Amino acid sequence: MGREHTYVIDGKPWRVKWVPRSRLAGDDGACNRRLRLVRIADGQTAEAELGSVIHELIHARLWDLDHGVIEELEALLSQAVWDCIGGT
Repeated sequence: MGREHTYVIDGKPWRVKWVPRSRLAGDDGACNRRLRLVRIADGQTAEAELGSVIHELIHARLWDLDHGVIEELEALLSQAVWDCIGGT
């Protein structure tokens, strides 16, 4: 069984699950608001995985935000967190 975590988003529990990339049609992640479920593709580098998790959590909370803004926030936040944890 893959990793799974639960986070509270807008007062509701959301599950974040790691799944085989084949279950995501080749994408790095997916967000299902109805099920309150984020799926992240297994097998990414740690840095790419961090970006995918941030990207999908932004979708979960701010589902109607312009996708370009989501991508900008993903890049900014993942780089800042990566730098803080000493990623190389």
